[in-house]
Amino acid sequence: MRIQSSPIDAELLIGEEKKFDLTADGIYDISITLNSIASLKANVTAKLISEEVETEKKQRKRKLKKARKKQQQKKRKKIRNQQELQGLQ
Repeated sequence: MRIQSSPIDAELLIGEEKKFDLTADGIYDISITLNSIASLKANVTAKLISEEVETEKKQRKRKLKKARKKQQQKKRKKIRNQQELQGLQ
């Protein structure tokens, strides 16, 4: 009996997590997190997961939404700061 799979190459930074769709069915099957590297040994965490693979379009949409939310938060903070300054005058 032979059990074999196609290799998947990935580079991770310490603290970074990557998800992999091992069965090419559009569902992430495993996530790998690189926790640390010491004495040429990698400490990793592997988790079995079942999450829908996000399409590029969905990723762009999610990132745009996140950027807009961040802009709104900055705008609100600026307004609060201005209001505080006016209150001090």
